[in-house]
Amino acid sequence: MQYQLKASVLLAALALEGCDYFEVQAQVECSSIEGGISCVIERKEGLRQAEACWSVAFVCRNGIKMQHDMCSNVHPTPGEKVSKIAAWQEIANYKECDKISAMSAENLILK
Repeated sequence: MQYQLKASVLLAALALEGCDYFEVQAQVECSSIEGGISCVIERKEGLRQAEACWSVAFVCRNGIKMQHDMCSNVHPTPGEKVSKIAAWQEIANYKECDKISAMSAENLILK
């Protein structure tokens, strides 16, 4: 099975009324790597502890569609990054995919 490198960027914000301290913004960028996918989560703003959850969606050249949900804590310092890796074996239908033709990160939620 061959994989093609693709990346996608998302931005999400979580704000609680009345205080900038609680507003959190994060960005997620995912790419295919040997053996799986790697997603990098970067805190853009805010100091509140946060967890980011998102889905990585794939479309294969042979029409197979795959999706994998991921979560990770967001680094407490703005500008700092955290990585999360998922092996292909963790992704449903990965053995049926001949070659990834599209990949995107979707539905980023901050908790």
